[in-house]
Amino acid sequence: MLMDLNRFKFVNDTYGHDVGDALLLHVSKQLSGVVRRNDLIARFGGDEFLLMCDVETSAQALELASRILRAVEKPFLSMAVSSALRAA
Repeated sequence: MLMDLNRFKFVNDTYGHDVGDALLLHVSKQLSGVVRRNDLIARFGGDEFLLMCDVETSAQALELASRILRAVEKPFLSMAVSSALRAA
């Protein structure tokens, strides 16, 4: 599964790279809380993450994708900057 963070460039350009880095760390922690221990999460590009998860059915894949989207959309607060991310 490939996930792209919407509005990351805006946050990074507006509030600086320190906030952008903190946001990436926040997202990676949220993802780690959703996937299983043997699943793989990797930052694929600037605002993209690659998730390799072992699922047996398309229904399981859809459920996992839904959990991932809900986790990533949890509000992020750092240095008085609040941003609710969306992922695609």
